[in-house]
Amino acid sequence: MIVSKPKKQALFSLGVFILICLGLGSYNLLLLWRGSTWFFNYLMAALFVPLGLILLLRQLFNYKIVSVGNNKIQVWYPLRWQVRRWPLTDLQYWQEVIIQTRTGVFKQLEIQFANNVVKISNQENTSYLQVLQYLQKKAARKRKK
Repeated sequence: MIVSKPKKQALFSLGVFILICLGLGSYNLLLLWRGSTWFFNYLMAALFVPLGLILLLRQLFNYKIVSVGNNKIQVWYPLRWQVRRWPLTDLQYWQEVIIQTRTGVFKQLEIQFANNVVKISNQENTSYLQVLQYLQKKAARKRKK
């Protein structure tokens, strides 16, 4: 069984950015609560608090662990208390999207089922190469070119 989780570096960097957003927004709310009437404080609070909260909620609810093996694909969302399983026979297609950037190559694997799409990338997930090799071996005919 191949297990692909989010990389700790990606979670850490997003977490630091979320903390900075929430910290800046909270500090500006504190300044407004203490009686500041400067327009910049309103702007910063209105920008950073919703941005930080939206990113935090998005990160929490989209955290997924993908397991591939035994001719099935399983996606577990721990914070949603939800597990989705599909046999490889239900796979409609899969494709690898490769984007060349200045700093390197970004690869994303899209696995399409009838009612859902599972996406993992080489920069954000562990075991990307093993999942790709498994799909090339077990579902080579369903690869979309």
